[in-house]
Parts: sequence; C-alpha cells; structure tokens
Amino acid sequence: NLVEAFNGSWRSSKYKGQQADIRVGSTKILVGKPETYMNLSGFFVTGLVGYFRIAPADTLIVYDDMDLPLGRLRFSRGGGAGGHKGIASVMQQLGTNDVPRLKIGVGKSPEGVDPAGYVLSPFTQNELDIISKLMEYAVKAQECWAHAGITESMNSYNQDFLSSTKPEGVDAE
Repeated sequence: NLVEAFNGSWRSSKYKGQQADIRVGSTKILVGKPETYMNLSGFFVTGLVGYFRIAPADTLIVYDDMDLPLGRLRFSRGGGAGGHKGIASVMQQLGTNDVPRLKIGVGKSPEGVDPAGYVLSPFTQNELDIISKLMEYAVKAQECWAHAGITESMNSYNQDFLSSTKPEGVDAE
C-alpha cells in the first residue's frame, strides 16, 4: 500500500485509527485508516483533518466500491455517497460532499448474496491476484494525485484500462 511504498510506518491515532506520515517527492502526506465500523469512519476523518487543519478539498478518501467492476479505479471530485455508508459518514461529518475520492472496484455481490457479507468475505485466489496488481496501480494513482491533483488524476486513471496500463488479469468492460 501507499505507506509501505513510501517507507512510512503506521502509528496509533487518538481518533480511533492509524496514521502515518510519508513523503511523495517533496509533498508531505498524512495517511490515515480508521479502525471503527465503516459507517462511523467520518469521525476518524474529521478528527485528523480538523487537528491538522487539512481542507476537505486536500483530502483523498480511498475506498472499495461495489458499483465498479473488480480491478477498476475511479477518481472523483465529490458527489453523493452512492449507498456507501462510510462515505456518507465522512460527508456528514465534514459537512460537504466535495471531497476527492479514489474508488477501488470490488464488483457487485453475486445474485442472492448479501452485499454486506460479500464485501466482508475473503477474496478468491484469482481475485487476490487482481487486487494485488491493482494495489500497485492504486499507489501510482495516489502518487499522481499528490503531485498533480484531482483533475490530472481523473484524466490519467478514469479510463478503461488499456492493455498497456491495466494490471494483468483485469478485463476492460
């Protein structure tokens, strides 16, 4: 993940989560991961951004998205929660929908499978292979966001994976 890729180390945060400081080139980045229930993650995010005085527009929320096929990334400037309770919590606590995001596709739950159980179940080996390659790609995407911002990141990563850029084993739609 991003922290390991840039030689950071996690430490406990007083906001019920973990945080790490890394440098991406000359840019210092605070990375956080909540250790609360997903639908309470907004409290963690607002704790960090409030304490460090980080504007929501300078915050990137990275999360799984069942509306994207497994192996796809999608940046957005903000918008609605799309049914994702963690994002709804973040937006409610920050008081804005204008929070940059990087969505990582995990695909829809199979017919007859509870969506909550689906996202909490372990990945198959094939899915793990795809996710492993996708996480490497996601680190590059986050590095782009750190250097160039949301517009360049959207232009570079919000397209169907081309054979030259998609992780091996990920099919374009």
